[in-house]
Amino acid sequence: MRTKTIFDRTFDEYSGVLHVHTQYSFDCDVALSRIIRAAKRANVDFIMINDHHNFAAKDDPAVREEKDLIILAGAEVNDKGGNNHYLVYGTDHVHSKIPTPEYMQKYAAEGIHGFIAHPKERRRTKKYRKYPWLEKDVRHAAGMEIWNFTSSWIGKLIPTLNAIPMLLFPGCYVRKPLPENLRLWDKWNLEGLRMTGIGTADVHGTRMKLPGFKFRVLSHERLMRMLRTQVLLDEDTEPTPINIYRAMQRGNCYVVNQSIGAPFNFYAGIVDPDGNGATYGEDIDFQKNLTLYFNLPMSSKVVLIHNGKKIAQERDQRGKFAITQPGFYRLEISRFGKGWIYTNPIYVNDTRKD
Repeated sequence: MRTKTIFDRTFDEYSGVLHVHTQYSFDCDVALSRIIRAAKRANVDFIMINDHHNFAAKDDPAVREEKDLIILAGAEVNDKGGNNHYLVYGTDHVHSKIPTPEYMQKYAAEGIHGFIAHPKERRRTKKYRKYPWLEKDVRHAAGMEIWNFTSSWIGKLIPTLNAIPMLLFPGCYVRKPLPENLRLWDKWNLEGLRMTGIGTADVHGTRMKLPGFKFRVLSHERLMRMLRTQVLLDEDTEPTPINIYRAMQRGNCYVVNQSIGAPFNFYAGIVDPDGNGATYGEDIDFQKNLTLYFNLPMSSKVVLIHNGKKIAQERDQRGKFAITQPGFYRLEISRFGKGWIYTNPIYVNDTRKD
């Protein structure tokens, strides 16, 4: 956890690894106790577990006894065809392998608004199937994965051609989120859905065998050092699992590619002439002389997105953009052609009268 000040407001920032699979998933055999130790070695503040079709991780002794690492034990559900994967937390009910509108509505009735997993995927070989999001009605979702590391990695994999370098240097092959996911994210926000964007590991720690030895593909600790979601809590808010979940639902978070660097003193926000400010997931009323400020640990390419369109860019460590019209604004920050930081939107409300 780090404390940050944005426009005279103090936040505690927690660094989390999302979409983690454990021994309770059919496609993972790694013990939860081992995963917790890996998270601590990687300096993670919280993890969000999403085992397929079950919440068994909640009752694991390693979870019940853990005092330092914050753990949100959820599940990953899907429809009968294996598509429309949905990450849910804060419930004990498994609504899975039924039509997608049904399980989204069932969870919404409980007050559970989940996150859409790997909505758009690519594959370069038919050996690995895609698990896309196909449902059009997403009004019950809180957010979506704009960047899923494992999905992106598999999308580049051709086992007979590039398996060895991809296993040795996975970060070199996962450079940015899929443009299709960013476009979908912007589309849903333009439709007024207030869709939070998250970055996830989707880590399974799959074991593979080759003649003479065994090894794990993309181990938990390795992926925990890659893609994370940073969550902001007001300094007087207790960092409970439910408070972190609620902050994510509101969009008080951003995505960071840790392989480029830790976002130690990064912040961004929009401020008005009176000093009132808003940061990720928050609102501010439109008026003259609004300014978006950013501060980074090192000089980077900073692109300003307004209502899904690039409108300006800077290459600097700190800077500002004039905000001249209502809408939603977010930043895409990169270094050496690799995506680094993706902020959630700040919403500039149009209060002008017709």
